[in-house]
Amino acid sequence: MIDNLFDLTHAHFLHRVDGEHYLRPDMEGEERDGRYYLTIRSRSPWSDYHDFLYTPAARFEGVADTVSVTILCGPGLIKTSPPLVVAIDGMDQVPAHFGTINVMHGITPATEHSHHYFVVQMRNFRLDDRGFDEGQLQFSSRVRQEDIVAIEAIEERMDAASAVRGEMLSRADRPAVRVKQLIDRMIDAESREHQPEPRGPVMAAD
Repeated sequence: MIDNLFDLTHAHFLHRVDGEHYLRPDMEGEERDGRYYLTIRSRSPWSDYHDFLYTPAARFEGVADTVSVTILCGPGLIKTSPPLVVAIDGMDQVPAHFGTINVMHGITPATEHSHHYFVVQMRNFRLDDRGFDEGQLQFSSRVRQEDIVAIEAIEERMDAASAVRGEMLSRADRPAVRVKQLIDRMIDAESREHQPEPRGPVMAAD
């Protein structure tokens, strides 16, 4: 699941989110205060995805700068955002209707090979648009189901392949590797914290 949430470039292939400009974005990862921040920047023309988020009435000409931020807030809590418009060529300011969406993902283990997953989404635009609420719910439900199918298939293949060779990684995998290393350090620190205090030798009484 961490691999999935820290490699959002899969959205073009798996979820059919249009825009090949997302395939080779500018990625920057930073570990800070026990958290990991992944910032993805790209240049994006208007697309069907913008139609869905902002309606065709908000259409802009040219190209916009977009930023997506994914944060490991804790071992089982991750915040993501889709590519959000932060600047538009030829405009001094981004209009207010290009708002912000944040998604919180809660993950807690169930068994060695399964987990419970909770997701909540927040936005600050189109707040009274019930049709958009329903569209977001349908989109989210489709995406989650596609993720389940892909993750289960990948896990099965990774388990089989790991018996033969080490995991093969691409540039897009680096953030997930860094995050898992950070979580490993958290586990080690917690293990040391809960180790019993060493006891000295017991001397027999005379």
